[in-house]
Amino acid sequence: MPVEITIDPERRRIRSRLSGRLCRDTLRAYYEALTAHPDFRPDLSEVFDVGDVSELDLTADEIRDFSAATASAPAHGAGMRVAIVAPTDLVFGLARLYELSQVDAGNRICVLRILAEAEAWLDASGTGAVGD
Repeated sequence: MPVEITIDPERRRIRSRLSGRLCRDTLRAYYEALTAHPDFRPDLSEVFDVGDVSELDLTADEIRDFSAATASAPAHGAGMRVAIVAPTDLVFGLARLYELSQVDAGNRICVLRILAEAEAWLDASGTGAVGD
């Protein structure tokens, strides 16, 4: 599965896009690539676009495990903001599970179906950076 990560330091925004088959190993590879990116900072907001995912091979338990791993990772501080773009019903449902499992970590996740809505949600507080 291709993973594309772009970081715009001026807008303080990460844009991640996944396509093809989405599975547990893909999520791990994405997170490792994200946190290893030279421009990554934990106070950046993110648009996580899974609109081009064509095959889903994830269980609810794997989503919860990924959520627990990212919530406790030192790379992300509490209060991170991620807008997940999930236009299909199944991906949307699993993304909502991730969203709900991040509440106790103090992170703000919003699952939306349209990219423009995800951008607008992050823009609603100004620069899109955590803490704005």
